[in-house]
This record gives sequence, C-alpha cells and structure tokens, in this order.
Amino acid sequence: MKHRMCNMRHLHWVTLLVAPVVALSCRSQVEGDFDFPNLVIEAQPPALVSVSFRLLVAETGEPEPYLQLQDFELLEDNAPISPTESQVQLVQRARAFKQEAVIMLDFSASVVRGDFDAVINAASRLATKLSETSAVAVYYFDGRVSPTQIATFSDPDPDLKIESFRDHDLIDSSTNLRGAITSGLTILDERQRNHEKIDGLDPNLYSGSLVIFTDGTHNAGETGGYPSERTTLNTVDRSPHALFTVGVEGEVNINFLETIGRDGFELVNPNGNLEDAFSRLSTTFANFANSFYTIAYCSPSRAGEHSFSIRIKERRNLRGEAILHFDADGFSAGCDESLIDKRFPPK
Repeated sequence: MKHRMCNMRHLHWVTLLVAPVVALSCRSQVEGDFDFPNLVIEAQPPALVSVSFRLLVAETGEPEPYLQLQDFELLEDNAPISPTESQVQLVQRARAFKQEAVIMLDFSASVVRGDFDAVINAASRLATKLSETSAVAVYYFDGRVSPTQIATFSDPDPDLKIESFRDHDLIDSSTNLRGAITSGLTILDERQRNHEKIDGLDPNLYSGSLVIFTDGTHNAGETGGYPSERTTLNTVDRSPHALFTVGVEGEVNINFLETIGRDGFELVNPNGNLEDAFSRLSTTFANFANSFYTIAYCSPSRAGEHSFSIRIKERRNLRGEAILHFDADGFSAGCDESLIDKRFPPK
C-alpha cells in the first residue's frame, strides 16, 4: 500500500460564479498495480464530489488511456455508488484539465538545406494530431539564443502556420538545442502560473508537454545566454511537464535525446520515413494525453468525513485502487447534472 498527500478542495458558490476557495491537503491510499498521480478531490455543496487523476501502470510508468466509466468501480464508505441515483459522470477531459503542448522544430542548416519539405509535412501532421487533445504552440530554433514563434496557443490551425514556413530561408546555421529545451519548459511554466493566477486552476489539473525535433547536437556554446548541458538536464529533472523527442540518426547525441524524451523518444534513420516517426510519437502523446480522468457524482452523504474509493477493474491481470477522503459538512439535497456542468463547463 502506498500513501501520498493529495489535494482536497472544499468549494462553495457565492453568486452566479466565483472561484473555488480553501485548499486543504488530504491523505490518499493507493494499492495494486496502478499509480494515481495528480490526485485532486473536490467537495462542493449541495453534494457534488469530483476526483481528478492520471492513471499509470505502476511497474512501467506507462499511461493507461481511454478508460470508460464502466472500467471503474466507485464506492463511498465502502458501499457501491449508484450510477443513476448519484448521476455519476466521467467528465470530458477538456472540461476538467488544461492541456497544452509546445512543439520545437530544428531549423538549423542541415534541416533547411536537407529534405525540408519532409520536415514541414511531418511537423504539420504532428501539430494536427496534438491539437486533438491540447492547445498547441509551435516554435523553431537555430543557433540564436531564443526560439522564434510560428504559432500561438490560440491559433486554431497551427498546421497551416507551419506550412507557411515551407519557403523559410536559413538565418543561423548553428543549433541551440539546449536553449530550445529550456525555453520550451519555461514557456510551459509561465502558462501554468498564469492559469493558476488568473483562472484559479489547481496545478494538478495542468498538463504541459514539450515536443523537440532535431537532426543534430547542440553546438551553439554555453556562454552568453546559452545553457550548459548540466543546466539543461537539471531543468528537465525539476520540470513537471512531459517531454517527447524525435531525432534523426547521425549527428544526434542519442543518449542525451533519450534522456530528455523521458515520455517518448523516436530515432529516425537518415533514409527513414520521418512522417512515420512523427506518427508513432503522436500515438505515444495521445496515450499520455488520454490517461487523465475526472469522475463526478452527487453524494448521498450529508455531514462529516467520508471515504471515496476508485477501483480499476481487472485489465490484463492488473488491478488497482485509490482511497481518498472528503468533508460533507454543508451537504444537502439539490445536487444534479446541472451542478456538474457548472463546475466543469462544456467546451
């Protein structure tokens, strides 16, 4: 049995809409073959309880995506929760989580003077696939200190913005790979802080991802604004965001790229199909993005502390359970689906 501190939020509404207030720590118990990072339980009068989490296979750390409501067994105080009486919902992921991704593309000399059309085609398709689950911003990097933005998070068609760079002229032949990595993570850090400050978003409900494509190694130096390898690795180690890398075999430092791409790494033969590699990476990314879940229901409890258990029904001989606690003080009649829609507005 594993114990961890999760985040408990006791919410209330003052007028038509206010931000949730009062965040308290809570202890959870995790048992079995699955892990439940990013655990958040919320209790909101009149009687709404919701739990958000990621689901991973404990032994491998691999995401467990695409579960449906029937794949969970839900209990309150060790008694099964009635799906109909409690109006249980598996909330659409986009309504509960803020998922954002940064794509960093290597536009150094070897890429721009090589089969640049193949890079543009593959990157465009990757942006389209990532946009199915996340808001996507796209940048390119070369030997300069800072990357250049191609598409913002609010652009509805980042693939078209990438296509517009098909006739891109080489600006700097060098490769600031480390700067691309640290800059991408900094962008995600700033986005997360803004969502927390402006939207009141719980940090556990933010999912940031960085995707790096390169065909070379860092050769821009490590002074004058260029990060060292140690600084880059330390930044990656401290980062809560997911990292994915695609490298073209030849000049790349495979060990470095594989270390950076801790959530997904693809190595492409120089004569291989780059689009196939990007397609495999997009599948890996989709599995990651679809391993986030939120379950909401109307609790029958009316006061005091209660337990809520999520059991994963057997999958490939794997089972798991997370047990959390919530405070039902102030709970009463009046909870229905409209309250779930109010807490998690449809997109």
